[in-house]
Amino acid sequence: MRNLELAAAAVMLVLAAVVGFGTAGLPLWSDFSPGDRFVPVAIAVALGLLAISLGREALARSDDEPAPWPAGEAARRIAFLVPAVAGFGFAAAYLGFPIAVFGFVAFATVVALRQRWPVGLATAVVTTVLIYVIFVVSLGIRLPKGPFGF
Repeated sequence: MRNLELAAAAVMLVLAAVVGFGTAGLPLWSDFSPGDRFVPVAIAVALGLLAISLGREALARSDDEPAPWPAGEAARRIAFLVPAVAGFGFAAAYLGFPIAVFGFVAFATVVALRQRWPVGLATAVVTTVLIYVIFVVSLGIRLPKGPFGF
């Protein structure tokens, strides 16, 4: 498990560097607000710090037990969520982003995480509204629209 964590930390560091250097041509700050490069650099810094933390924690352990393979409930969740994530990508393109988010979150909470229907639907509604308000209303980002116009 230690070697797996070290490999994950190395991949995270490489991804942080790719994001940091890949956005080098974008402005970090414009006149009165963050520029196009601000968020990617913030993400790269956070990813780099997490990678360093993961690597230090892995090096601090002396034992190297094998990584456990998920079984039982964990395997069931993975079996449901991996295809659901892929389905979310297709649904966002054809049904629109808000409908895809609602469907994915409702499915994930009710089916994969075995929550009650009211909890799953409330979580899906709140998540969809927050994403719409943050990205569409506040930031003015155009998300994929479906056949219903939203």
